[in-house]
Formats: sequence, structure tokens, C-alpha cells
Amino acid sequence: MIERIVTICLPVSDIKKSSKWYQELLGFKVVYKAKGYRVLSVRNSGEQLTIEEGNTSLENQIDSALFHYMPSLF
Repeated sequence: MIERIVTICLPVSDIKKSSKWYQELLGFKVVYKAKGYRVLSVRNSGEQLTIEEGNTSLENQIDSALFHYMPSLF
């Protein structure tokens, strides 16, 4: 059973513009920055959104990822 979502990864066409949009309009904070992607935090909640510059076509959306935490089953 999934206990919690760690991050959701979304493709974007322009990492700088997208990062700015999430920060200014939604109040997200950058917690990690590297070439081509950013990890953003939803205020101080610990919930994260990863945006990655790349192909944003509908056919490519299957490659978007949802990372989750599952407690040990043993």
C-alpha cells in the first residue's frame, strides 16, 4: 500500500519560466536546482514537485513519473 507521495515529476518546455511561475503564482520554493530540472517544495509541507525540461507532447506524458513511499513489507 502506498503510504505517501514523495514527488510528482512533470515535463515542461522551459525550466526557467516554469520554475518562476510555480514560485510566483503558487508560492513554491526551490529546494534543489540542476541543469534541466528543479525540485520545488509546497511551502514547508515536505510535499514536492519535480519539473524537468523536455518533450511535453501528449505522447510523451506516459514518461511522467509519480514517486511514492512504501513501507517495508517484511
